[in-house]
Amino acid sequence: MNFGAKPGPDLDQAAVLRNLAEYEDQYASIANFLIRAAAREAPTMFLFMDQLTPEQRTPIREAGLQKARGGIAGLVTSAIGSVAQGMRPANARLITAALRDTRDALATFILPDDRKRIVGLLTKAANIVKGDEVQANLTAFAGALAAAK
Repeated sequence: MNFGAKPGPDLDQAAVLRNLAEYEDQYASIANFLIRAAAREAPTMFLFMDQLTPEQRTPIREAGLQKARGGIAGLVTSAIGSVAQGMRPANARLITAALRDTRDALATFILPDDRKRIVGLLTKAANIVKGDEVQANLTAFAGALAAAK
């Protein structure tokens, strides 16, 4: 996404927007893959933590799990934002189908505060995007996040 961007602390928005438009198909494919991979990793991380003895559940491991949960929330947020920015219909369907298909695993993994924030983004995105399938996918993901405990 940052290809051709000027280095430095300020984001070169023109370069990022140009790259998102030019490489949208590749971005959609990798977002699809990353969302689906995250859904496989999420329960595995919980299983790993659950098998640890209390002495092995160190603050560093707990912090790592929390960071991973936040990272997946960031991935989801980025994917929703990309779809809401007006992706081509096929790419929007690909990404939102990944969210729909993985909703059960991701909904319980994403932290409660992040779930609330993402549900708000999903509601806004569903009102912006075109296409019944994309809207249905976003709504299904939002429903899973809202229902997660």
